Amino acid sequence: MKFTESRLEQAIIELLGAQGYPYTPDTDIARSEDEGLIEENLRKYLSEKYQHEKLTGNEVYQVILKLKSYATSSLI
Repeated sequence: MKFTESRLEQAIIELLGAQGYPYTPDTDIARSEDEGLIEENLRKYLSEKYQHEKLTGNEVYQVILKLKSYATSSLI
C-alpha cells in the first residue's frame, strides 16, 4: 500500500481527532481561495488563549501581520 499525501492527511486528522481537536472540511470554511489564514478565527483564538496574559488587540494584530508576512513555502 502506497503512502500518499492523502493518507498522511487522514492520519493527521485521526491523530488530532483522538486528542480532541475537531476536523472541519475546507469546503465548510467560509473564506476566499487565496486566504491562507482565517484571520477572524485566529484573532478570536489568540485573544481567548492568552487573555490571562492580557494580550492586547494590537499584539494580536502584530502576530497575525507577522504570520501573513511569511512566504507560504516557509510555513509548510
